Amino acid sequence: MFQFKPQQLQVFQCRGGAVSTSSITAEIGTPITVSGNTITIGNQTITATASAGYTFKEWQNVPTSVTANMSFKAIFEQNAVMVEISFYCGTGVVFMCRIVINGEEFSIGDAVLVVPDTATFRVVDGSIVFSTGDVVSCNCSNGDVKPFAYNDQDLHDGAECQIQKGYSDHQITFLDIY
Repeated sequence: MFQFKPQQLQVFQCRGGAVSTSSITAEIGTPITVSGNTITIGNQTITATASAGYTFKEWQNVPTSVTANMSFKAIFEQNAVMVEISFYCGTGVVFMCRIVINGEEFSIGDAVLVVPDTATFRVVDGSIVFSTGDVVSCNCSNGDVKPFAYNDQDLHDGAECQIQKGYSDHQITFLDIY
């Protein structure tokens, strides 16, 4: 009688989380089921758990049964928020102003930056520098734009901020000096 050797299954994790075990042994033909962040192989389970600031996305390379020595992967993705960037002119006189994100100019109403919800930023020499490396500034023909507000709180050079998780709209506003 021919008998299969138990097969080794390797589980890999990507940045952003952990798996409950990295290796198990199962017989060829053992059924494999996936339910959310849990894989069941026979009577054994493997659970993927996301780290803070990440969400479990999917399992990759998971067959329906054990066929040989195999490996599969838990994929996590970083949570993100959209930050709207705008310009406010208190005098009511709108100058030729454009928002600049990483060197690319945008119309005032079109300037949105997507960053991880764990991102921080600081105000440096009239620009906003995110921990992701993204840089935001404002080009305005009157040249007077420097101070900022984030979610209605005034910020000036040297200010450091954390993205406020759960805030309904993350908004950075360039304030015209008048």
